[in-house]
Amino acid sequence: MSNRDVIAPENLACPPGPRRRIRTDGMVIEAMKAGFSTLQPVWVEGHLAQLCELRRLVGGDLDKPIILAVIGQRSFATATGEPFSYSEALKGEGGAGRSRLTNIESISQATGIPRESVRRKVNEMVAEGWLEKGARGALMVTAKAVVDLAPATEAGYRMLEDVFEALANALTISGRLKIEINPGR
Repeated sequence: MSNRDVIAPENLACPPGPRRRIRTDGMVIEAMKAGFSTLQPVWVEGHLAQLCELRRLVGGDLDKPIILAVIGQRSFATATGEPFSYSEALKGEGGAGRSRLTNIESISQATGIPRESVRRKVNEMVAEGWLEKGARGALMVTAKAVVDLAPATEAGYRMLEDVFEALANALTISGRLKIEINPGR
């Protein structure tokens, strides 16, 4: 197993407490535009790999991962529970109490996917075991969905790593970023 195969090491889990954000003030956008011919292919190639993997996993229906993403984002965006790792999500651990009323109508409004299409696809994903319906029509992504869609999630992680490496190199070469690597941490 290479370092590239280690997608979500446990020592990188978010620590409890307030999350700090690093502000880039447009530096990433500026770097992407300045290094367009080198950085854009990395970005597009990563997205294509993830989209193709998603398409394969959902039987060609890319509306399904969009619907799953809305439900997942709404669950985690308002979460008050402790952070948990990708490995914990794969095992169905973590995320207790991380539900917010997300229903067919709100998904349709957020995505522009017609309500009837959302309803049909949600029912298919409930039958597949990827979603659970709770009280008042609240929808929740299941651990089975996390496991079944893991190849696409990991393709996304690889894309992020490739884009980060390309951007870090471009920003370091331009003198806009200094990176200190601590391999022992």
